[in-house]
Amino acid sequence: MIIVCSGGFGEVYIARSLASDEYVAVKMIKLVDEHGRNIKKSHNSYHNEVAMLEAVRGHSNVIKLYDAMHTQKCAYLFLELATHGSMRTYI
Repeated sequence: MIIVCSGGFGEVYIARSLASDEYVAVKMIKLVDEHGRNIKKSHNSYHNEVAMLEAVRGHSNVIKLYDAMHTQKCAYLFLELATHGSMRTYI
């Protein structure tokens, strides 16, 4: 996987879907800190983001959420890959 960007909650990678053989974005959110303690903000961020993306599923102007899963240490969101750069360049 190729890292695209990183931030306070985790990183975003480019990966190839085994199911469709297409490129997708994988957002990895750290759920525990370096000492193994839960990061409540990360848990809330993950659940809120999944809920919002599921609520607008099918809207043509919103990145598609293909799947979401989590382990004890990390959460993963499998998203449509936006290939035209950062949204900040268009705002």
